[in-house]
Amino acid sequence: MNGAILGMTKAEIKSKFDEIVDFSGVERYIDTPVKRYSSGMYVRLAFAVAAHLEPEILIVDEVLAVGDAEFQKKCLGKMKDVSGQGRTVLFVSHNLSSVKQLCDKGILLVNGKLEFEGTKTEAIDKYLAGNQKLGLANTFEKKELEKKDLQLVKAELIDAEGKPREQYDISEDIYVNLTLHSTKLVPNLYGYIVVQTNNEEILIESDTFDNLPNCLDNIKLGENIFQIKISKNVLAFGEYFFYVSFASNFATGFLVDVPGDILKFNIVDTETTRGHSRTSKTSQLLKWELKT
Repeated sequence: MNGAILGMTKAEIKSKFDEIVDFSGVERYIDTPVKRYSSGMYVRLAFAVAAHLEPEILIVDEVLAVGDAEFQKKCLGKMKDVSGQGRTVLFVSHNLSSVKQLCDKGILLVNGKLEFEGTKTEAIDKYLAGNQKLGLANTFEKKELEKKDLQLVKAELIDAEGKPREQYDISEDIYVNLTLHSTKLVPNLYGYIVVQTNNEEILIESDTFDNLPNCLDNIKLGENIFQIKISKNVLAFGEYFFYVSFASNFATGFLVDVPGDILKFNIVDTETTRGHSRTSKTSQLLKWELKT
């Protein structure tokens, strides 16, 4: 039905049916009514149908936000195939690394209006310039408490000696102190953190369920201080932002406190020969050992 609505003939649908189903990865559930599909399964199948239409213009809106890494790779490959055949792909996304990988030109929309049109690099730079996380530093402090069961009241970036800093070398461990204030114990509470670049590429993503037992299970009323370690030689040279949020399946609306991007810090490389010319996303240094 979707294929017919989008303009495919019955013969085209029949000839491409198996290919569409195989691409979508939902073959096991193809006879299940789509009303019972998850949002991810629904988008997978919808993209598979659209991608096999052979349209002159293919408009794709945030399809890479769903599905696993394998499906995202297939989507990018399919869009490259379409554009390589002389057809146009209009790719709508906030995933800047995918935009860089797929697109040749860039268009920036603000409140539905055209703000900029040019090369992909220029469009990304314009987007980032208008989306800078202003005012962030190596410390965060909430001036007044809100009426919440739990909230982050203070955060600080420090070195191994406990000194507050905003700049670190790749060879140094980084510590983040988080001070939480609790007025009511929230069951199944967990914390979520992200470390991302100024291009919004996520390099670290983790939550308190990654290392069991969940440390927030033992939270007490009043002040609680936690420390997170970002090990040396993980992040490469560049500027980074630290995001944090707290949630629970038992909380009204799921989210308990969402401070968001709260800290900013820089990594430098003053010790290695390659230094700031290193283009990798990590600064892990591999050791060569002569065995024979």
